Parts: sequence; structure tokens; C-alpha cells
Amino acid sequence: LCLGSLFGAEPTNVQVDPAGETDLATTASSERLPQVSAAVLRTRIQQEQDPSRRLDLTRRLVALLVSGARFDEAVAVASTADAAQDPSLAYWKAVALSGTGDYTAAKEIVGGLLLSKKDVPGVSGERVALLQSRILRGSGDPEGALQVLASVPADSPISEDLFLEKGADLIALGQTEECLKLLQTSSFTSDEGKAAAAYLKALATWRAGNITDCLLYTSPSPRDRTR
Repeated sequence: LCLGSLFGAEPTNVQVDPAGETDLATTASSERLPQVSAAVLRTRIQQEQDPSRRLDLTRRLVALLVSGARFDEAVAVASTADAAQDPSLAYWKAVALSGTGDYTAAKEIVGGLLLSKKDVPGVSGERVALLQSRILRGSGDPEGALQVLASVPADSPISEDLFLEKGADLIALGQTEECLKLLQTSSFTSDEGKAAAAYLKALATWRAGNITDCLLYTSPSPRDRTR
């Protein structure tokens, strides 16, 4: 379905302003219209003749698709460019690959990033470490995942994600008591963080064989019941 058909006849003689159309993608994304934003970026990529500009648009599209959990699409788009020569695209491709469950390929990409010692624009080293940890856990190496996270300070800006990943690693290692202690002594301020922590607590208590306590974490609070 053509977007123009939703608002009347589509003009055929209008010159496209690349900057303006890219701004439209940004606006659509900010207004939580990811499908519209992705469609605009796809069109721009197809029309763009400048290789550097095309690569920039590709990065943006891959990051957008990842944010919407459209991992297979993100991998397909990222594969149209040489991620090995672009740290930013490599990072987002690794995130997408881990989202599809292809931890082997994701691990190879992150390993290359770390060996190159190149910074990923807009992504902190702590974020790269967190991604590496998730990939290691997905690959069946939760112990290695914890070792990677040991280098990330507890007061990091991504502390919530850090504690959650450590909790998941401890559960994978069968260390349920340690997981519960970590989560109970950690602070979670975002709704997503609180929900994820509650899930991990329930999973840890269930793995420990304590079904009664598990229900405490999965049952709605009195406040929730009144909503």
C-alpha cells in the first residue's frame, strides 16, 4: 500500500529533498511510527547514490529495526553493507544477530570489534560489554558473561541492565540464592527494570524449588488489582 494513497493522489512531479525525507523518518520515529520511519529510510537507501550517505542511512535503519525487535529484517539490511569496516553497523548487526539466536555469528562480530579497539559512535564501552555478556550467556557460557561484567562499575549509567544480566547469568549457573540477593539489594527505577527484576526473582525461586515464594513475585500487588 502506497502511503500517498491514504491522503489522496500521489504527486508524480515533485523533486525529493533527501534531507527533508530523512527528517520525515526522524519525525515518524519520534512519533512512534516505526513502520513509517523504516519505509522512508528504505526508500532513501534505494535512491541514494553517495556511498557514505547510503551507509549512514543503512545504520539508522538497522538501529530502528533492532529497537522494534525486527531482528531478522535488521540482519538482512545490515548484510547489504560491509559491517567489518564500520564499528557502528557491526554493533547493531551483532545485536540483531543475538536477537535471532545466532550467537555464534554475533560473538564473531563483537570479538572483531574488541580486537580492533575502535569506539562505536554513540555506544559506550559498557554497552558493548553488556552485549558481549548477553552473547556469551546465549552461547552457553554464563560464567564468561559474568567475568565480562566484572569490569563494568556498579554505578554505571546502565546499572539496571547490568544487574539484570548478572541475575540471568547467576540463574544460568544455578546460583539462585546469589541471584536473589543481588536483585533484592539492587535498585530498579524504570517500570521495565522492575518488571524484569520481578520475573528473574520468580524464575530464581522456582528454580530453587520454592513454588510458594515464586507466586509472591508473579501475583499482582493490591495496587495493581485496583487498576
